[in-house]
Amino acid sequence: NPDAFFYLAEVCFIMNESKKAMMNYNKTIELDSKNPKAYKGRGKLKAKFDDYMGSIEDFSKAIEIDKTYSDAYFNRALSHLNLKDYKSAIADFSEVVRMSPKDYQALSQRGTAKFQSGDKKGACSDWSKAGELGYFKIYDTIKKNCK
Repeated sequence: NPDAFFYLAEVCFIMNESKKAMMNYNKTIELDSKNPKAYKGRGKLKAKFDDYMGSIEDFSKAIEIDKTYSDAYFNRALSHLNLKDYKSAIADFSEVVRMSPKDYQALSQRGTAKFQSGDKKGACSDWSKAGELGYFKIYDTIKKNCK
């Protein structure tokens, strides 16, 4: 039963039993290669160990299976951000914002990617929108960078 392996993988991930989590994500995918959540989970596990290229492959597979899987776009964007591929990170965060306009985390992270890429005005705009949506911690970032 692929669902049983998937939920076991999720529990192992939460419990920091990475080896068991990886084995169970792999087994889930072996039994059900069209399970986008298994690819996303394995991608998050790979990212946890700084295998950002591997995580991007898994997140991309999850998106290929389900084009509306905003969490896979978000996590792929984080991996792109860690690789300093700001253009790809911005594109993925933008897709999340398109699907969920009130996702303050995606706005905040897109702002960070824009700032890192040299788009200070765009970054400050995204951070301000994130603040308006209730992400008040972002105002420290705005004070520091948006004068």
